[in-house]
Amino acid sequence: VKKLVISLVLQEEVLSLAQENTIDTTTSFLRDWSNSYKSILYSEYISFLNTLVAKVDYPSVLSVYKQGLYNEKYIKPKRAVFTEVRVFSDSLGVVLKEQKKQGVLFDSLVVLYGGAIREPVSSGAKSPLGRALFLLSPGEASSVIQNNDGSFSLVRLEAFLPEEPFSLNLMYSQIEQKIREGKQDSIRKNLFGN
Repeated sequence: VKKLVISLVLQEEVLSLAQENTIDTTTSFLRDWSNSYKSILYSEYISFLNTLVAKVDYPSVLSVYKQGLYNEKYIKPKRAVFTEVRVFSDSLGVVLKEQKKQGVLFDSLVVLYGGAIREPVSSGAKSPLGRALFLLSPGEASSVIQNNDGSFSLVRLEAFLPEEPFSLNLMYSQIEQKIREGKQDSIRKNLFGN
């Protein structure tokens, strides 16, 4: 508050001194004043126009959502549900490979190394584990996979979750924002006409 008051008092003092010394009639002052005035008017007018498009109606959002579904834009990709055994050292990676080669059951390795079902991985994943999962059939276990972080994984594909659309509720605010930004961009581009 103190800084605000000081700023306001200084502004008033500067304006008062400018009037006493007739600075407000100089060419540079009038030019700067005109530029500032135009800039303020422009900003206020843009803000006013943007408030006119602040509300986006439900039918507009629904229309964009349906078009996005048609263009396969709002679709969750196919996902793989899997159980993973992960170890974090080279020596354990070698042991895991040997145990797999000797025919130790996958479920035994899950218990032994504290494996668990993990969050589904989407198709198109770039990691070695993601790529390996989509080469398996449900119920099939992979060979030992070296991950990007240096760890080693052994996975069993449990199931594939099919592609499905994201719900409108989940996408609503994102679509609404996109429509609003599009209208605001249009206002800026067509400002002369407006």
